[in-house]
Amino acid sequence: MFSMFIVLFTLFVALFSAKQVATPKVQLCIVCGKPVKNGNCGPHCSKLAKMGLTKTILQAAKQAIMVTTQPVGFITVANLNLWLKNHKGNAPTISAMVKAFGGDNPYMLPTHPAFTPLYVNGNRWLPAVLGTLAGCKNMYNGAKVTIKPTAQQLAVYNKLAVILGGATVPVATPATPATPATPATP
Repeated sequence: MFSMFIVLFTLFVALFSAKQVATPKVQLCIVCGKPVKNGNCGPHCSKLAKMGLTKTILQAAKQAIMVTTQPVGFITVANLNLWLKNHKGNAPTISAMVKAFGGDNPYMLPTHPAFTPLYVNGNRWLPAVLGTLAGCKNMYNGAKVTIKPTAQQLAVYNKLAVILGGATVPVATPATPATPATPATP
């Protein structure tokens, strides 16, 4: 019995007197939040970090483009990609189009408010007119944009502009009807 006590006591002392080895802290990428080895998180995250973007800013930007209702007259980016593949040579590439509407995350402002994507249920939606050759070239060139943004797109664009540090676009308010003048009393 006494020997059992001695054995347990020795194990207890050995267990609690052993030096605790500190586990090294894992450094996380400030952009994507993934564990980083040797301070390098990859060229894409390095580019975004140089732009001053952090994981918090990117999450806020993604949250800003989320809407709850399905936009009418819009197509998904996946459908736009299929259309571009069918018109290869005549239309810009999907990578050029993604840059025009602000990147994948989004991490930059779209080239025009009419190209602001709306994010619904895991899909990014763009105006259906961009699924035409004229619409694609309009988006790609960006010089003479003839597409009008919806009120929802303008609101999302302005949220993104505030988050990403760009200029906001004035939202047109509907004109109020003029009130008729009251006749003067004699």
